Amino acid sequence: MLETLRRNAGGWGIKIAFGIIIVVFVFAFGMGSFTDKKEPVVAYVGGEAISAREFQKAFEDAITAMRRQNPGVSAEELNTPQFKQAILGQLVNTRLLLSAAAKMGITVSQAELRAIISSTRPSTTPRTPLTRPSTGTPWPRTTPLRWVSRPS
Repeated sequence: MLETLRRNAGGWGIKIAFGIIIVVFVFAFGMGSFTDKKEPVVAYVGGEAISAREFQKAFEDAITAMRRQNPGVSAEELNTPQFKQAILGQLVNTRLLLSAAAKMGITVSQAELRAIISSTRPSTTPRTPLTRPSTGTPWPRTTPLRWVSRPS
């Protein structure tokens, strides 16, 4: 059989056979795999996808926030399945809240948003961990700071 194919490789019969095979492959499998750029999906919430890119951005934002609040946290502590699951849970909850708000017709106009943002007071939370002057060790987060006054 292969000997016959080799002898007639330049013939029109072989060329037509290969042409038919190529056309069948193009229509059967399509070129969609080359043109479709589907992102990997991490989860679906109410038929809406949470993409891997969206999850990765939320994960990086959470790591940045955790390092800002807790500078001593290690990379191993932040790269745990529990931490990633918590971030995914936050994304799912956000999608559920947005979906429920849309169903209830709850919206916020640009003017309302500007008014809320401009009326918010700046944060009085210290950005760096407080240290005890006598020992130089950090204050435990459970210790009440009675001497810190809050603006009225």
